[in-house]
Amino acid sequence: MVQTYIVQSGDTVFGIAVKFGLSPETIVWSNREALMDAPWLIKPGLALSILPVNGVYHTTRAGETVSDIASSYGVQPVALYNEWNALEEGQQPSEGQLLVVPGGKGADVEWEPPPPPPRLPGPARFSYGVCGGVEYAGPGATGWFALPTGSPAVSGWYFHDPRNPTHIGLDYRCRSGDPIYAADSGVVTIAGWNGGYGIMVELDHGNGFRTRYAHLREGSLTLGCGHSVQQGDVIGYCGSTGWSSGAHLHFEIRLNGVPVDPLVYQP
Repeated sequence: MVQTYIVQSGDTVFGIAVKFGLSPETIVWSNREALMDAPWLIKPGLALSILPVNGVYHTTRAGETVSDIASSYGVQPVALYNEWNALEEGQQPSEGQLLVVPGGKGADVEWEPPPPPPRLPGPARFSYGVCGGVEYAGPGATGWFALPTGSPAVSGWYFHDPRNPTHIGLDYRCRSGDPIYAADSGVVTIAGWNGGYGIMVELDHGNGFRTRYAHLREGSLTLGCGHSVQQGDVIGYCGSTGWSSGAHLHFEIRLNGVPVDPLVYQP
């Protein structure tokens, strides 16, 4: 069975792994949300899931099948029909179901903290955007990003997620109809349907950064191209339009046109 272990003072991922006869990678792969893929952030009082075998502890997303999950971790589907998962042979998991994936391999673990993140270029007096050939000016950036859903909770792919390496944003958890907020002040450069993004808003912040908010609910936009937006303004509502299997916010930050990891700039 899967145990819960409360981190004690002086504990490390490596020490906990030895205590339970597991690999340190298994400890990290089983506690992605708790450790935020950053094992150096372990601290007393943190509750960790301890698997009975080496592998991965997977939270099932909407529409995922046993074959999908097995393939993403490099194991055979039969591995998921085990004594620790409440799955009869041939049965598919339900959304949110936790599954032990024996022998599964997650992303390579970074054991040391990365160098300090790049600083934002700072505030900007104005932001600019072109809509229909007309240039609009809006308020400039504050120089920092707020959370677009009001929460750091992630429900889907990460930036360049090893399960989906081409993913260039961060999928924040939200319920259909939840408000989505402007991460910083700026001017709207895109507002409406945009291919696989579904209903999307793009903001230019005037300091080299643009942000994108995708899969918004049909008919929920509160603004249009060229509108000025202040940090924290509601720009639309959570939905599942475009290439989306369930309600969430696909959020992107682009610096001089190049996608960057939103987690680097998350408050």
